[in-house]
Amino acid sequence: MSKILIREPGLVPSDDVRNSDRSTPGIIRRAVPAVASLLLLVLLHHDLPSRLEYPPGMDQDLYLASGRDLVEYFGFQPRAPVYGAWVGLNYLGAGLNQERCFYLEKFTNILLLAVLTSYVFYVLSDLRTSFFMTFWLLNCKYLIYESNGSHSFATSLALASILCLHLCGPAARLPCALLVLYLSALVRPEMQIVFLALSVSLLLFALRSPKPGGIFSHKDQFGRPGHWVAAVALGLVLTVGMLIRPGHTPSNNPHEKAFLDNFAVTYIDRNHLRQRFPHRWDHCREIFAEVLPGVEGTLDAVRKYPGEVLRHMAYNAMVSARALPAMALGLINPGWVLLSAVFWILSYFLEFVHGISFAQFRKAGKRLPRDQLALVVLWIAAIALIVPICVFIGVQARFYVIMIPVIQLITFFVIKISLRLMTVNCLRLS
Repeated sequence: MSKILIREPGLVPSDDVRNSDRSTPGIIRRAVPAVASLLLLVLLHHDLPSRLEYPPGMDQDLYLASGRDLVEYFGFQPRAPVYGAWVGLNYLGAGLNQERCFYLEKFTNILLLAVLTSYVFYVLSDLRTSFFMTFWLLNCKYLIYESNGSHSFATSLALASILCLHLCGPAARLPCALLVLYLSALVRPEMQIVFLALSVSLLLFALRSPKPGGIFSHKDQFGRPGHWVAAVALGLVLTVGMLIRPGHTPSNNPHEKAFLDNFAVTYIDRNHLRQRFPHRWDHCREIFAEVLPGVEGTLDAVRKYPGEVLRHMAYNAMVSARALPAMALGLINPGWVLLSAVFWILSYFLEFVHGISFAQFRKAGKRLPRDQLALVVLWIAAIALIVPICVFIGVQARFYVIMIPVIQLITFFVIKISLRLMTVNCLRLS
């Protein structure tokens, strides 16, 4: 029987590993995921501007205008102030040219998401997983060709919040992670529900009696009061500063209209009324008067027309069953991604079961502590709430961009657990 090597990846390296990463080889190794992400993006999408149309239309036109407002008037769009600020930075970098800003923002947006994805999986496992997951991400055609960049930017901030669980010390970990996730909620309104759900969950865990090995088995794991005060104060300052400086670009879809507008568009699709209503978003009021007379808001629609709301949700669930797999598996180069997936899984199989070393791709580290693993899983579960949110409000493919890294993380854990079980069975047979 060949030698069996058991090794499990860690999300948060030990103090020894952190100290070793401060050396010159450690710094170079930590720079590899970022450099690899940039090279992959340039290699795969050097002709990206030729594949995107300008002007993009719909929401992205408003975001580009809000970026211009930031630079010219220091004003923020109320609907997505953080994303408007991001577009404004790209507007400056593009020399105050909106067309160049559109292409530059798309490139930097995808690059940021690729870099953060690579670092999440590097921290979670090792370089080979980082390479594969980044290559997979950059082949997702819906992500690459979607003109509305707010969803991918919100995804980047959600991944950055997960990275805060590694980069920050125990006392500052949760305040920093939640602050970054709050910024994501200032990019996409649906992320506000994710932020609230995660905040409430963490509060309930903190109020419970601590158990050994639990999420908050030690006092400092929930964070010290000073860190929470600083995080809340910074969040309030950013929010108030953005609210008192509104831009000149109006929001095209206020929060109270989100459900009703999406209901109208979904009603047209599920009843095959495209010929009658060729421009779906222009006929929302007409649909309201015909299908939901007397409705003044979301709760009013649920109370007065529960049957229509259930049919709306059933249709959205059916669309989600197609959109979710397509978002992660609709690939530009499916053959290359499949081949890289085979080599990625095979490398772990050879290492787990046959003890063949791939030390050049590994980083030393201890197994992820149970409390930190629970936090990562809790973060993934909270972000996955996007699915029921979209099923209730409305489904468009770009809404599920944030589910790409969630699907990748679930895939990673499934593969690792399967290989672990296989290794344990081999040990028993030996």
